[in-house]
Amino acid sequence: MADIHTLYSRYLAGDPGCLDDLLEAARRIALATARRHGCADPDEVAQQATLKVWQNLRSYDPAKASMMTWIASIVRRCAVDQRRSAPPVAEEFDECTLPDPPPIDYMTLDVSRLSDDERRTLAVFALNPDFEAAARTLNASVPALKKRLQRIAGKTRL
Repeated sequence: MADIHTLYSRYLAGDPGCLDDLLEAARRIALATARRHGCADPDEVAQQATLKVWQNLRSYDPAKASMMTWIASIVRRCAVDQRRSAPPVAEEFDECTLPDPPPIDYMTLDVSRLSDDERRTLAVFALNPDFEAAARTLNASVPALKKRLQRIAGKTRL
């Protein structure tokens, strides 16, 4: 099979037989990209991305990005859409196996690598270091709160 750039050139030249090959090449690229990004359902993301490639093929501009980059950006958007539409997964942990997270020095804490949700968790716990109360405020279980704080501790190198 020809590379995707050759297939795209043939498509623009009006070759009717290359569209199937072009979309199959785009699907393979999309699937590999979705797997590399750790998507929950890479096949579904690749299928959605391939459909968007087909729908927007005429708007692709090789002067702005390579075909591979263009497809990868579509895959990333589809992956984000998939994550946003997925129902939240309840965190369940055995409370007996989770130690309390390490004490936090809030004055020297580097929060630059934390998500907004992690920063909110940290702020709630900083204002009220009681696990039960903080967990209630965050609508989480105490084990889930401890697990989040352990992840935060790992990200902030406490």
